[in-house]
Amino acid sequence: MVEYVASANFSLMALCKLVGTWYHGETLRTLMISIMTDWMTSTNNWERNTMLNIAKRGRTLSVRCFVTMTGTVTFYICLNLLKFYRSVHQPQRNLVYRFSYPYNTQNTPNYEITFFTQLSGGMYSAMINCTIDTFISILVLHICAQLINLRMALNNLVDELAKGSISSSRFKKGLIAITIRHEHLIRNANTVDKCYSAVLFVHMLAATFQLCFESFQVFTIITSHLGIPIIKITFLSFYFSLVLTHLYFYCYSAEKLSTEPRRNLVYQLEIIQKSPNYEITYIIQLFGGAYSVFANYMIDSFVSVLVLHICSQLINLRLTMNNMVNELANNSISSSRKERFKKDLAAIVVRHEHLIRNAKTIDSCYSSLLFMNILLAILQMCFIAFQIFTVYLNYIFNPIRQWLWIFGIWPDPQIPLNEFRRPSIRFIIVMCSVSLYVFGPQMINVIRAAGSVTRMVENFSSANFSMLAVCKLLVTWYHGKTLQSLIKSIMTDWMISTKEWERNTMLEITRSGRNLSFKCCAFAASSIICHISLQLLRFFKTIHQPERNLIYRIETIQKSPNYEITYFIQLFGGIYSAFANGVIDSFVSMLVLQVCAQLINLRTMLNNLVNKLANKSISSLTFREDLAAIVVRHDHLIRTAKTIDGCYSSVLFVHVLSTTFQMCFITFQVFTSTRMAYGVYECKWYDLSSKDAKNLMFIVHRSRIPLKLTAGKFGTFSLEMFGPFYEITYFIQLSGGAYSILANYTIDSFVSILVLQVCAQLINLRTTLNNLINELVSKSISSSRFREGLAAIAVRHNHLIRYVREYLAHDISII
Repeated sequence: MVEYVASANFSLMALCKLVGTWYHGETLRTLMISIMTDWMTSTNNWERNTMLNIAKRGRTLSVRCFVTMTGTVTFYICLNLLKFYRSVHQPQRNLVYRFSYPYNTQNTPNYEITFFTQLSGGMYSAMINCTIDTFISILVLHICAQLINLRMALNNLVDELAKGSISSSRFKKGLIAITIRHEHLIRNANTVDKCYSAVLFVHMLAATFQLCFESFQVFTIITSHLGIPIIKITFLSFYFSLVLTHLYFYCYSAEKLSTEPRRNLVYQLEIIQKSPNYEITYIIQLFGGAYSVFANYMIDSFVSVLVLHICSQLINLRLTMNNMVNELANNSISSSRKERFKKDLAAIVVRHEHLIRNAKTIDSCYSSLLFMNILLAILQMCFIAFQIFTVYLNYIFNPIRQWLWIFGIWPDPQIPLNEFRRPSIRFIIVMCSVSLYVFGPQMINVIRAAGSVTRMVENFSSANFSMLAVCKLLVTWYHGKTLQSLIKSIMTDWMISTKEWERNTMLEITRSGRNLSFKCCAFAASSIICHISLQLLRFFKTIHQPERNLIYRIETIQKSPNYEITYFIQLFGGIYSAFANGVIDSFVSMLVLQVCAQLINLRTMLNNLVNKLANKSISSLTFREDLAAIVVRHDHLIRTAKTIDGCYSSVLFVHVLSTTFQMCFITFQVFTSTRMAYGVYECKWYDLSSKDAKNLMFIVHRSRIPLKLTAGKFGTFSLEMFGPFYEITYFIQLSGGAYSILANYTIDSFVSILVLQVCAQLINLRTTLNNLINELVSKSISSSRFREGLAAIAVRHNHLIRYVREYLAHDISII
């Protein structure tokens, strides 16, 4: 059915295109006249060069299309002529396309005429598809060339006006002509779309089905192991290329048509920069920004001055009232002065009311404005903080964050803490896929393979990788709250670092971590691609066999769709294992590197602080305050490093057994913490007083023990650790190779001696038999003596045969 639909599909496309072109013949004739007119009326060299360049591209695509079509038609004719010659003399002869005609197609010449008519019809279908597709694409590309010429004409017109070469009225006339020409090209494009829109819809739909059908046919050929001739495979390849070429032809021309109109009536950047509008706009924007800054500053200052003036008047009023009350309390005024006190007190009340009215007036004038100012300032700070938070979070942990989110274990700082203990559905799916379908079957196979060291090692090596993935996923999910606080701390460090050298240090360390993360992800992706390719190849080879094996053997699962579902779940489980190991290793490395960056910044701050004190730029009191802040910050970083170690120490102990190079290289940089002590020696401590230099000894004492990332308290990750592991492994492998050579040589020699011993006995037995026969011939022994000797030789021969079968057969089978 698929074969018949695939054949009918191609001829359906040809029929639709042929009918559509015939039906719109008058409209297309008008378009052709317009194209010829464009070529005849283009007098400028740049216009003709543009049209020629676009036409060359169209011709190149047309030639490719016709070459593919010619190859397809050639193999189509060869296949069918071979079919014709094979069945021409048979009683039941097959046509190119089977059909029940109203006449007998088996008689001559009906069969020959029908066969070659169908053959010609198939050739016409291919040629019609190729020709009309090329015709439509050439029409579209010609419109694109005219749009490019129109854009160039517009640019030249604007340049001439900017240089003063033409007047304003001349510019308007040229612009009107360009607009009319643009509308004409739009009508042409709409005409092409109207003529072939329905046909192209059928083409896209039919081409999609055609590719599906052809892919299904290829899949059937591969999986069914059919003996298909090479000429038919070549025909399918050309046919597939032909369909894709036609699709590309349409997509290329349509892309050119969709992009050119958007670029047509828009100034280029060079034109804008050459025109006076650029300088005017630039200066207006520059002064506009300055006006905004000055307006904010001046109005804020004006409101502040008004408020401060009222405050000064209130202070004066309070002092005046205090003086008056003191004079009255000291009885230093007469009765006449008491009357004066009352009058002055009334004046103070009146003045106070006046100031209150002034304050209320200022409040009523600027209350809403100040509310908006505070609201916008808070929102501005929030937006800036969120932007910094998001940008640096993406920069530091991208693409780690996306994969941890897929696994359902990303410690998102924006999620409430109470939601971390609730595992997401993604985490459950990944854990079930890896543990139940990858790790579990392999460990069961290890137990079942007890007694066979080779099978046990093979199964355990596969289970080891998935076991690491399970451990890392569980630990990262379990410590979600702790890791969330670490992420928040890292983001806070990025947001509060305002100095350029601090940010440069953090960016440099982060860039190193990102490079290592990308390398790790690239290696994981390469391994996964090879793993998928091998397993899919294995799947397609065994899909039709009675005994089908899974990737990781569980029980006998042979029924469909149980086999297919289990197979692909195990495939995805292996993919999850690889990505989980790579991503979580990169995540831990990035956490450690961020601590390293902060330690470097802290050491630089300590050096700068000591230098300032040595240069007398700061006082001893300021030095001690800043030193206390550095100590507090150092404590915080120590707690952070211990938190990372507490979260992943047990996992890294398991990981160290599989010797990972990346963690050894990354965490070597944790020893940056010991350089806090070096920072004290590097600074100008000798210019300080003994009291201030004594304070620095606390930093040295705290930095003597380096921060570390441990493997279950049994070892510390470093390059020194990696070196002995490498050396021990190297010498073990070297000794193992030597033992293998000696064992092979010794056992081979032993077996050879046994075989040669048997050969020597057989030679002796043959010689004895020859001597016995010679003695019987020469009458030296009697017939009875001969039979006794022959029986002894037969017994000896049977003994040698049993010896070979019993003692040598086992060793030879091992060899």
